[in-house]
Amino acid sequence: MIADLSHVAGDKLGKNNTEPGPQSTGPYPVISWVQAGAWENIVDNFAPGDAEQWIEAPVEVTRSSYWLRVRGESMYDPTGPKSFKDGDLVLVEPNSYAESGALVVVRLDDESEATFKQLIVEGGRRFLKALNPNWPNRIFEVNGNATICGVVKAKTEVF
Repeated sequence: MIADLSHVAGDKLGKNNTEPGPQSTGPYPVISWVQAGAWENIVDNFAPGDAEQWIEAPVEVTRSSYWLRVRGESMYDPTGPKSFKDGDLVLVEPNSYAESGALVVVRLDDESEATFKQLIVEGGRRFLKALNPNWPNRIFEVNGNATICGVVKAKTEVF
């Protein structure tokens, strides 16, 4: 015999077993690292055909956000809670404040391409750190010669 519990609805007990999904603000472009370095100058003129593809965001971000495909092994840490493999996609929010410890996309002023590193701020000094513990020159200081292009908010893994 199955008990009739129709009179005990989950929401009446304050224990609803569902939650709304993430708010989608639309698909975002997958762009190149060169485009990311100049994003603040090209975002307003960016057309659908300028992107490799468009992907929905799993978190709420502003309309000026974009995806980047991770290249290389500098942000791969097999022992850490944060790790990014070559080919993973990261969602970048250019309008987000970059605090110490944030994963950021940065353009060094003497280069055209952006790079992906962890921002460390100590004693008013700024450093960029690769997550890979075996990376040469893992931490280096930036002395006002870098522009933060955005903060990484999510990733998708390549399988």
